[in-house]
Amino acid sequence: MLIFTVGSIFAQSQTVSDQPAGVIIYAEGTGFDVIHRGKITFIDLAKGDDPFQIVLVKGDIVNTYDETFIEVQLTPSQNTVKISENTSFTVKETDSAGGGNFELNYGRVRAKVSKLFGSRKFQITSPSVIAGVRGTDFGCNVIARKESGGVQLSEVFCFEGSVAVQLTRADITESESEEVIIKAGEMVKEEQIAEDKGKSSILTVQTVPPEIKSYWEIHDFKGSTRTLENKEEAPAPGALDQLKAQSAAMQRKEKLKKAALWTGTAGLVAEAAGALIFFSGEIIPSLQHYDTTPYAQAAFISGGILIGSSILSLLGLASSGN
Repeated sequence: MLIFTVGSIFAQSQTVSDQPAGVIIYAEGTGFDVIHRGKITFIDLAKGDDPFQIVLVKGDIVNTYDETFIEVQLTPSQNTVKISENTSFTVKETDSAGGGNFELNYGRVRAKVSKLFGSRKFQITSPSVIAGVRGTDFGCNVIARKESGGVQLSEVFCFEGSVAVQLTRADITESESEEVIIKAGEMVKEEQIAEDKGKSSILTVQTVPPEIKSYWEIHDFKGSTRTLENKEEAPAPGALDQLKAQSAAMQRKEKLKKAALWTGTAGLVAEAAGALIFFSGEIIPSLQHYDTTPYAQAAFISGGILIGSSILSLLGLASSGN
């Protein structure tokens, strides 16, 4: 089971020490667990559970499942963290300016951080690296890839601003753990190299690959941030209702978009099947004596209807600002 730490259930049993670290402003997918002081609560998004009854505090755990994406606004700032599906993320410390220390155990996260002043920093720590910023749009991946032999390696990418990255493995020497600064469009990647004593890690800088850009373009931020002035109070019920309605509307539009794309795909398949049926006599000589035209026409018409429906649905979504 994957564990993602970023908050807690803001229940009636909340104590003074449970000062909110953030509030969920967007959620989509199947569901996630919230673990607070050892107690696990499953939020079933597929069945309509309300994620906006949850305020997140330091030290809690959340398990995100397949196709589940959560956006958390850190109180009382407008800094936002987006947690991807199947991700394990922990809030260790937060401050009144939206900074803090966060831990990514596994998966993918992205953060939009306003400029921080003084000694305040926003840091994400993985099992092997620490990434620190004062204001930027950046993210971190901890994924077990085939080329690494199943070993979980860290990646830190930067879309805006700059990020300071440093290795944190216990077996890394001080000279090997020098800070690497990456700028917009760059990524630092942990790689393993063979040595006499075994394998060790190094950081290499490269351009952010298209697959990471594409992933976060598809799963871009969708929630609306709001002013959170008092970090010791939960959002007002009216604000929760508004956030809930916004998220529900976004989820409906996303479902409609996916349905339209699947309909268009089915239409293209039907058109291809029609062409295959129409020319089947030329492809398979034994079918030359059969009149396949009616079947081909039926496939063409069905495909055209499906494609037309898909296009109309997508145009309707586009005209509404999506």
